[in-house]
Amino acid sequence: MLGLPVNVIGSMAIGWGVTAGLHLALGSPVGLPSGQEVRALLATIGIEPASVIPTAHQTWGAAHYTADMGEGEALAVSFYGRDATDAQLLTKMWRFVFYRHSGAPLALTRIQQVEHESSITQLAARSGARVPEVIVASTLGPSRDAVVITRAATGQPLAELGQWPR
Repeated sequence: MLGLPVNVIGSMAIGWGVTAGLHLALGSPVGLPSGQEVRALLATIGIEPASVIPTAHQTWGAAHYTADMGEGEALAVSFYGRDATDAQLLTKMWRFVFYRHSGAPLALTRIQQVEHESSITQLAARSGARVPEVIVASTLGPSRDAVVITRAATGQPLAELGQWPR
């Protein structure tokens, strides 16, 4: 059965209206900041790298970068945007449904995720594990994205050497 043109236009208007309402209520993803944007954000807290490039491995809800500080020193920078909490919630729901165990406690905010990552890293260091030094764990920028900045680990990852599965 074919719809009248008024019905088609009305349906399209309803769809656009619902979409606009969802974007207004929940917001829309901004996307990954560029290396130059990350470099400018780092300069606001006194870290001035020579260059910033995205890492090869990215995760849902987070953006990972390597900041070249010169003289062989590099920083690992991880930004957690609005999508980070959504990603964690969906992952927990998936694990609960299929594995009947939801894993680690749910962090309700981006800053809680950053604080958790920072605390776990520092506890591992205190126990003698070789982990990167945490430099900053805070919010940064106009969208108040949570950020963890660590000294980049030295050496080559086992996955790149073919000795550890990805």
